[in-house]
Amino acid sequence: VSEMIHASSLIFDVIMDKSDLRRGKPSVPAKFGLHNAQLAAIHLISRAFDIAKELPNSYLINSGMADTINQMLMGQEADIKKYPVDEASLMRTHYLKSGRLMQFCGELGFYCAKEDNKELLETLKQGLKHLSLAYQIRDDIADTLPSAITGKPKNQDREKITAVDIY
Repeated sequence: VSEMIHASSLIFDVIMDKSDLRRGKPSVPAKFGLHNAQLAAIHLISRAFDIAKELPNSYLINSGMADTINQMLMGQEADIKKYPVDEASLMRTHYLKSGRLMQFCGELGFYCAKEDNKELLETLKQGLKHLSLAYQIRDDIADTLPSAITGKPKNQDREKITAVDIY
């Protein structure tokens, strides 16, 4: 379920970035066309909700999934509008774009295991948030490297404020 949301977000990300490459291979829109890519991304989200209906604690999972998708969209919107202008807004945008999804992955496992230790859940969510921010900073650095190393166009994010600019 979480991987379907993740795959959908990656398709939308390459659409928004107008990127023909993803990990050195043709992106979904480059290979199958823009409209097919959009349909595939929406289908992945729809199927994730269908599958989640069958899981334990499905109400909590579907609620968390809806919240995650909404926050990811807010992060994408901030990214498009080039909103991040300082460290705090950059970290918030990074969290919305990927941190919330990582937290949802932890919540999904937590709820499927029918765990009820709220303190454990919060600790897990905080750890995943920090892991996701480290990943995003690494991704900002990778943007400055040659595409032969990263598999994506170099300096694709240069018109935006990134961790490279702040740190």
